[in-house]
Order: sequence, then structure tokens, then C-alpha cells
Amino acid sequence: MSEQTQLPQHWERGFVEANGIELHYCRTGGSGPPFVVSHGFTDDGYCRLDLARELGDDFDVVLYDARGHGRSDAPDAEYGAPERAADLLGLLDVLALDDPILFGHSMGADTVTAAAARQPDRPRAVV
Repeated sequence: MSEQTQLPQHWERGFVEANGIELHYCRTGGSGPPFVVSHGFTDDGYCRLDLARELGDDFDVVLYDARGHGRSDAPDAEYGAPERAADLLGLLDVLALDDPILFGHSMGADTVTAAAARQPDRPRAVV
């Protein structure tokens, strides 16, 4: 792993089973509310490591790899916003993330918007 993608030792990393696939994530474990980052097309969760490092003490930042990206499973089909939103909501369930701030960029913005539309009372905020 390069220095740029090196994770602090106290950060959690692993896999969860969500919506029938395995999703890779890392988590800062900060003291504040959950801040879940959904990346854009062709990226993975680690593309926002600088953001996580900056916010990691004040938020419990979770970076995850969307289906077909990074270290997450790549099913043969079903890559639309409804599937990605179900993946994200499943991740929130498995990690027991209550009242999260959902942050998305590009494809990730589509994902968090679809997740918030499906469960509008779930996120604290959508960015």
C-alpha cells in the first residue's frame, strides 16, 4: 500500500454482507456522528482518504467500495441506483449506523439520493 493509501492503524476495515453481496469498507471510529462517503464511477472508497483523515476525529467516517468497485463484489448484473441504494442501506444496517450524514460524489450522489428517497427519515443529512 502506498503512503497515500495507508490507513491509520486504529481505523477499522473489513467486509459486510449487504443486499446479497460483500462490500468492503473502512471506518475511522471518530467520536461524532456517522459520515458515510459514497464515491463516483471508476473510483473506490479510498479515493476520499484525505477527507476521512480530515474529518476522522470529529465524525465516524465510513468509506466503502460500491458494487463492482475496489474490493467489493462485482455481480454480473444490476448496477443501477436502486441496487446501489439497497447496498448502502444494507451497509448502514450491518454497521448499525444511526442518523448518518450521507455524502456522495457523481455516481455516489445518485446512490445517496436514491437511498434517502427510499428511506427519507434515515439520514441526518445528504451532501
